Amino acid sequence: MRDDVLPAPAAALLGGPPGRHVRASGWWRAVASWLVPLTAVPMVLAVLQREYCVRHGWGGSDQFWRMCFSDLPAQYALAPLDGGLTAYLRGEASLDQPILAGSVMSVLGGLVPDGTPLEQSRYYVLYWVALITLLLAVCVWCTVQVLPADLQAAAQVALSPVIVLAAVVNSDALAVALVAGAMLAWHRQRYALTGILLGLGVLTRGYVLAVALALIFIGLREGSVLALRRVALFATTTVLILFTFFALAAPDQLVAAVTSWWAGPAGYGSLWMIPSITGNAVPTWVLSVLSALGWALALALGWVCLLYTSDAADE
Repeated sequence: MRDDVLPAPAAALLGGPPGRHVRASGWWRAVASWLVPLTAVPMVLAVLQREYCVRHGWGGSDQFWRMCFSDLPAQYALAPLDGGLTAYLRGEASLDQPILAGSVMSVLGGLVPDGTPLEQSRYYVLYWVALITLLLAVCVWCTVQVLPADLQAAAQVALSPVIVLAAVVNSDALAVALVAGAMLAWHRQRYALTGILLGLGVLTRGYVLAVALALIFIGLREGSVLALRRVALFATTTVLILFTFFALAAPDQLVAAVTSWWAGPAGYGSLWMIPSITGNAVPTWVLSVLSALGWALALALGWVCLLYTSDAADE
């Protein structure tokens, strides 16, 4: 086991590293039963941190200065999502989201009761807070299952400050939970389930494709070709089934995320937004090409790093 990186009081609170008298097996399950519910702590802090928007709404520029911005209520109001999944499939709700993320967002939107716009936004965010809390608990549990001897990793997932700042900004928790489940399935050699979860993840957030490619790189390095074929088969089948369904039922929603990404300007947090502030905005198609090249470079560097570590291990 690696050295304890947490302060002694924090490690003691979470059980600390196993001692001399710990049971050889099963001890981590007792500690994990405390770790999973701890996910609610940063989520409560996330809601409290957005107290201003909860009281006054998510409109105007105040949401940025008060650091309580969330794309979820904005999407609910602008799409609009009060018609539920059927409205989304009919094209009555306009979302620039991948189809699985858009479907979940519209399902939750259909559950919002009637009321003022502010009340409806509150309900919608509340539903997402509950769902994200469950999804993050799943991530913690998957981490415990994959790394039972390293409960600090699970504790860091459960109590990460990133949850406070970013968990309720968008629907990314869906993709994160699917990836966590896929990693657990891979760890347990359930390759069909790994492929299904990765396929669903790709239809939730495009960057899950990079995770799938990283898994392929690792599998090739380890010689798990048969396992990779099984994962690829089920992932591709999952994507094709849902792709075909949406191509027939809601073709506009199928391509909305890609067209929005290709035609969209630089967003907040992008370095390419600096030229637009000075009045010299970079053409959107150039931004898209540069973004694609950046992903390709990152994957190439990842492959080189894997080859380097593999050669170093052989030596």
